[in-house]
Amino acid sequence: MRVILDTSTILSFLLSRAKNNTREIIKLAKQEKIQLLTCKESFTELQRTIASDHVKKTKNYDPRFIGSFIAWYKYHTTSISLTEIKISTRLRDLKDNMYIQLAYKTHADYLISGDKDLLVLKNVDKTKITTPNQFIKNIESNKKN
Repeated sequence: MRVILDTSTILSFLLSRAKNNTREIIKLAKQEKIQLLTCKESFTELQRTIASDHVKKTKNYDPRFIGSFIAWYKYHTTSISLTEIKISTRLRDLKDNMYIQLAYKTHADYLISGDKDLLVLKNVDKTKITTPNQFIKNIESNKKN
């Protein structure tokens, strides 16, 4: 199963010590049960966001944990080179276009996000856009069937 995580979803994992569904998604990727897809643009955005003063001042900011994760993420995700694709979908936040382009190019199964601007689309081509919670529910219900 091919999955795209947006920056806010990864950030919630990195800055939360509580058990959450994004943590479960990362665990599935580490167990190679799902394949995470990324692109240079989204990886750069993730690095830039993590390096921001706003993020560094958060209570659970742990540079060793974050550095370790980023190293794992860089070498264990499939990085796709984006080419400009004309998108008929109009997004309020133009930074989200990279996720739409990545979904179109890779035909990912899921784009996981908490961003309402993306979630309202419900899907892009064959890619379902869903929250981490809904993704885990879908995985669990597929196991039962």
